[in-house]
Amino acid sequence: MKSDCSDVDIVNVKMSMIPFDEIAVGEAVRLKEKGVVTEVVAVSCGDAKWCQETLRAGE
Repeated sequence: MKSDCSDVDIVNVKMSMIPFDEIAVGEAVRLKEKGVVTEVVAVSCGDAKWCQETLRAGE
């Protein structure tokens, strides 16, 4: 918590996906590369920079 108890302090915290989601994103990308699917859609909530980094970890 922040010192004023207003929010959670996430400075220097590494955001990550749970292993099952990471596997699912990787498999979705493989299916797209094989031509089995035409589009992969992933949704993440939060700061844009952290979301991009987290989603890329699943590739």
